[in-house]
Amino acid sequence: MPFCTSAWGSEEKAEFSIYLFQNGMPIADAEVAIQSEVYETTHPEMTNAVPGEIIWRGGDGKTALKSNENGSVAGKLPPGHYQITISAIEQTFNFDLPLHPAENVQILVTFFPDGKKPLLNSESSVTATVADAKSSIEEMPSQGNGTLAVQILSAETGKPIKGVQVFVSGLKQKLRSDDNGSIKVEASAGIY
Repeated sequence: MPFCTSAWGSEEKAEFSIYLFQNGMPIADAEVAIQSEVYETTHPEMTNAVPGEIIWRGGDGKTALKSNENGSVAGKLPPGHYQITISAIEQTFNFDLPLHPAENVQILVTFFPDGKKPLLNSESSVTATVADAKSSIEEMPSQGNGTLAVQILSAETGKPIKGVQVFVSGLKQKLRSDDNGSIKVEASAGIY
């Protein structure tokens, strides 16, 4: 997976992963542009496009970021507001991505063969943060703790799947299914 890191200041960076699909298959070699109007250009992967606008490039600092054979691009960026542009299958799709310190966000973009607007799904470790949202949802007061329990089963065989990584919006833990395809985690009561 193309995974790029950056070296700004001491603030903890946010991690992101973008996954691109069409007809259930990953989209390889899609161009992904990440732009911001906020950060300095001390890292070689950031270049000035026009005064005040920064574009994140591939590892050589010149070529565009491209999705790998699994249809994904991942990296770490300083907290801030980014604009993502994806060019894939004769279509261009844009969305905003707000990032918070130490956040982990997973983004799935599904393209459709008929050219209709792609479907954007995102999950974040920061409660009420959603890609392409114009503002954050107000956080609910704590109502105690509870347990989230999930079992991942294969759609084809109905058998449990081991090692599936699950992201729960609002939790910072990295969760993986056990030998029985199960995940169990304690969490504050709320909307996930």
